Amino acid sequence: PQNANYQKCQVSVGGSGIPFMSKAEAFTVVNSQGVIPKIKSYTPESATNGQTLDLTITGEGTTFMQATQIQAGFFAQASSITVNSVNAINDTTVVTNVTIGPTVSNGYYAFYVDVAQEGRLYNPGRGLLVYQPGGAPQIVSVSPHLTTVGQTLDLTITGVNIDFTQASGTYNAYFFKGATQLSCLNTSVISANQIKTTLSIPINWEFTGYYNLVLRETPADHTIVFDNALYIGPMTTSIKEAFKPTSNIYPNPTRDELFIDTEHKIISFGLMNTTGQLVAVKPEDLEEQPNGYRISTLKYGLPPGFYFIRIQTIEGYTYHKILIN
Repeated sequence: PQNANYQKCQVSVGGSGIPFMSKAEAFTVVNSQGVIPKIKSYTPESATNGQTLDLTITGEGTTFMQATQIQAGFFAQASSITVNSVNAINDTTVVTNVTIGPTVSNGYYAFYVDVAQEGRLYNPGRGLLVYQPGGAPQIVSVSPHLTTVGQTLDLTITGVNIDFTQASGTYNAYFFKGATQLSCLNTSVISANQIKTTLSIPINWEFTGYYNLVLRETPADHTIVFDNALYIGPMTTSIKEAFKPTSNIYPNPTRDELFIDTEHKIISFGLMNTTGQLVAVKPEDLEEQPNGYRISTLKYGLPPGFYFIRIQTIEGYTYHKILIN
């Protein structure tokens, strides 16, 4: 279609009497320059509740100045984060003025830029970090957030409403999965809200899955816990191979139900209309299937049209455009 999004597409084949088969990134839609335009970075990367700020978004392979229309939005309730204005500075830079609602929960918020000639471009990474000034100290991210057994890796731990440089002693980091514990080494403060540490996972480690982070300050014995901070997968030749994209949604178009094929647990799920307004989806609405999940679209009384699915797994966020007819 003339207005198709520029993207790498998964090709799937299925039918009566044959198995369902698919191949990730088998077909690519590019622009006239032969590239997929994308958002490369944005500054600042964080904001506080009640704040109004300019968010500078930098693109790659984009033609912002040539667009007849540019819009931006957040995948959140419409009243939570408001986009006041969108201005193209040059072909690769857009400045959006946004207001963060006073009651927005701490966390990352994904956003997008709609460009008339280039479709919808999504933020890299997790999105804009929003936190309540003066609220309880907490950890909001661990990077990287996935690995495999047999690896030694440096981790960056980011917190909000905390100044690590003011600690009375030292910090120690641990990862827990039930009664199983992995201790980090060389934990040190690198800034007011970030700590770095090193984690080594034995090559014969059998306890794969999600691990919670415990960050403890000694001798004050202050402790902060961050759930599902790190996913450890089985030994493989590479992390890319272990965590290759696996999400597939079908049928599309649909009338009453969707099936989500994924090898990984869905951490969060969002269903949005084309304006970015979120349709409330309860965790129990996702029915587990042998190869993933099923969700009925009838219960939401949605009018026919295009919608966006946002899925968060250990791989991060993936977005899918669907048509309900």
